Parts: sequence; C-alpha cells; structure tokens
Amino acid sequence: MANFVHATFSGGADFDPFAGYVGEVGGAWTNRGGDASAHLYAAGEVAGFDANGWWTAAGTPAGADYSCTGKLHLLNQTFARGGGPLGRWNSANGRFYFFQYNYNVIWQLYYYDGSSFTVLDQAAATVTDGNTYDLKLEMIGTAIKGYVDGVLKCSATHSGVTVAGLAGLFLDSGYSRYTQFDADDIGGASTISAGVSESVTVTDSTLVLQTLRPSSDTAAGLWTPSSGGVLYAMLNEAVANPANYIQSSDNPTNDVCKIKLSAGVVPLNTSVHSIQIQAKWTGGPIALNVSLHQSGNGTAIASWTPTLTSSDTIYNLTLTPTQAANITDPANLELWFAAG
Repeated sequence: MANFVHATFSGGADFDPFAGYVGEVGGAWTNRGGDASAHLYAAGEVAGFDANGWWTAAGTPAGADYSCTGKLHLLNQTFARGGGPLGRWNSANGRFYFFQYNYNVIWQLYYYDGSSFTVLDQAAATVTDGNTYDLKLEMIGTAIKGYVDGVLKCSATHSGVTVAGLAGLFLDSGYSRYTQFDADDIGGASTISAGVSESVTVTDSTLVLQTLRPSSDTAAGLWTPSSGGVLYAMLNEAVANPANYIQSSDNPTNDVCKIKLSAGVVPLNTSVHSIQIQAKWTGGPIALNVSLHQSGNGTAIASWTPTLTSSDTIYNLTLTPTQAANITDPANLELWFAAG
C-alpha cells in the first residue's frame, strides 16, 4: 500500500498559521475553501478556528481508490464541531468526501458538491474527552466508508465524485485537533460474483442444469466483504452487482479465501462445466488465482489466473472434460481465491 501523504504537523509554535505547512510526504498543504485561518500548535497538532475550511496536500494518489486517515485528538466532545479526513477533492468543481466527528456525538460521512453538504450516513459515537481516535475515510469505486479505530461506522454507495483528486483534512474546531494524517493507495483484488454452472445432456435429450451457489465460508483469510460479516453472501448472485463484493488485503501475498458451494450431483457428462466471476484490481495490478477443489483437498481440480483490469470484468472459467471427470464429490466443492 503506497503512502502518498504523511504529515505530523510538527515544528511550529502555538497559533502558527497552517497555510504554507509542508508535510514529511506529499508536500505543501493548501486551503481549498471555507475558512483559511486554521493553525498549528507546538505539540504537533492542527485545528480549525471555529469555522470550517478544507485543506489538501500536494501528494497525488495513483488512482481514485485510496484511504485517508487522520488521528483525532478530541479535546471536548461537546464543543468539537466537526472536521476529519477528506478525499477526492476535485479541482474542477470543488467536490469531495469527508468523514468526521460531530459535537452531537455522532460519526458522519459527508459529500460536498461544490456548494452544499450532504450527510451520506451517520452513527452514534461513544467517545472520551482527551482521547485520540483514528478516523479513516475509504473510497473504492462508488463504495465510500468511514472507520474509527479500524471499525466500520458509516458507509454509502455514491458516485458524486469518482476522480482521484487530492487528499487532506476538513477542519472546523479548535476542540478537534489532528496530530497526524496519512493517505494511502489501495491495492487489492475484488471478486464480485461466483458460481459453478453445469449443463448436462442425458440420453433422453433433456437438458439438466445444475447451478451450484456459494453457501458458506470455509476460510476467510484476510478477505473482507463489502457489507455484513460473511464472504459467500456477497458472491451468491445470479447477476453480479458491483456494490456487493469481497476484497483481499492491500498488496496481498497469497491471500487465500475458501468458499463452499451448494451440493450438486455427479455430472452425467464432462462437457460445459464453467465458473463465472466478475473481478477487478484496485489501486494497482494484482494477480488473482481461482481454483476449484473438492472434499477440502489442497490439490485443485482446475485453476485459472484471469488477467484483471481496473474495471469490473466478467470471466468465464471453463473446465476441460478431463478436469470435470475428476468431480466425484459434488456435495463438497469449494472455490479458492488467492490474491497476490
């Protein structure tokens, strides 16, 4: 995962102007709208001046899929009016997303369209004055999410701004101070939909179709679902929906998950057996291997390595007659996805 902005806001005295600050990675920070009077503190913190303003670093992401994380030092939960990491600031129209703590004791995921703010999602917050919290804004395609200390709090599907833009901070209060900011490209393989379809011709010329669907998780590995707590539910679709997906870890190295399929019967012939998936990489090219196993056997019946792109693409993975003939335990078939 490539880091393109890193800032610790150190080296200043209390109330030094934030304008002109240069971070350790990603260069100078610039006010892009709202109030421009944010300031630094000698303790290595930055805060707004009780009026919202948005700032970006000069560092550029590799693509539009990345995360922005700000370490929030919450001085007072009652007076902290807002502020948090922002991403995809678009110089053409001023649009961006941000994730913040609000003094109504809620986490909020926002979209700014260049003239007005829209709450995309919000959730109750439990916080303690004086504590530090990691607020992360994650943007992958149209999936926009907000995390606190690694726990998902807010999410939305939104296409208001899809360009990479720039990353930074939305600053709104001296009681919400940020001690560090990082922006990181996201790399991973997103597998959208999967299933085994067997088309079998029998002696009376009647066509018998078996469709084996993802039914449970055998092993999740480091893969995560776009929503909910299980992987297979994101894959169990007759028509792939890009909003439902599973994703490997960032910059994976043989990151494997195993998905059990619903029970079938022994195929009557060895023709027309195929697996269909929809997949893409995010943040940078990633290798994906898909393999079919039975009875938990580590030796694959068949395996494929489709060439992924940055766009959702459907891949039809076909078994050869020899491979299909090796299906002897169709009640215990698994798909394994290995990223990296």
